[in-house]
Amino acid sequence: MKKKTRHGGAGCPSRDCSGGDTNRQKSLTEGQKKSIPVSIGHEGKRCNYCGCVYIKNHDLNMSTHTILGFLDNGIFGEGWHEYKE
Repeated sequence: MKKKTRHGGAGCPSRDCSGGDTNRQKSLTEGQKKSIPVSIGHEGKRCNYCGCVYIKNHDLNMSTHTILGFLDNGIFGEGWHEYKE
């Protein structure tokens, strides 16, 4: 599985997301976790605007995000779509 790590703040880490502000970043529900073919644990987040699924990586000096894919959004359609560079 390809993954993309990006530096970012509290909003959506996907560079193509135009509406993924802080309030739209939510923890994955159990049902959403079951739709994703990889185990991402309790740290998984999803942008409710574009469907970007990612995990936060915390370092001492900065926060980065690893994008795993997209789940249920209007651009990519329904279901899980693995991230492709």
